[in-house]
Amino acid sequence: MKRVAILGSWKSIQMDIADDVRKFTRHIIQRGDSIMTGGGPGVEYIVTDEVLKEDVTAENLEIILATPFEIYKSHILRSALRNVITKEESDSLIRQLQGIRLKNKTVIKAMNVKEFNNDVLTIRNKAVADIADEIIIFQIDDSADVESAIESARKREIPVKVMRYYR
Repeated sequence: MKRVAILGSWKSIQMDIADDVRKFTRHIIQRGDSIMTGGGPGVEYIVTDEVLKEDVTAENLEIILATPFEIYKSHILRSALRNVITKEESDSLIRQLQGIRLKNKTVIKAMNVKEFNNDVLTIRNKAVADIADEIIIFQIDDSADVESAIESARKREIPVKVMRYYR
């Protein structure tokens, strides 16, 4: 079984991108591989949602958070207050992650970063790419935080697929 990482933009995404994310996610689960993602809004929220439709126990899901859950939760709430994401996206993401924590405590893993800053997502994305067997990136409008994951995966010579969208 391969560990396939799917990472992507936090931006609110249009239906065509969401459909592509769901299609790739279903294909990976149906071929018997597991999925790693970062637990973020946007692309990563959709990945997690789709995995849970196919695998209600979340046995084939691994979420790597950059910080312990409570620090991450605070960051997500602040992101909504600063209009980086919507309040609805914030609430849905927190509900999703809390539900997973109740369902299967082994799914969510946190890196040991104690403060959320501009570099944390880049560090997390690179860490995910460093342990994945394959990586798929959904990059919207040249979102820079995924570049470290692409570079790391290419250095390791693992399969990398980058889906770029410009809006």
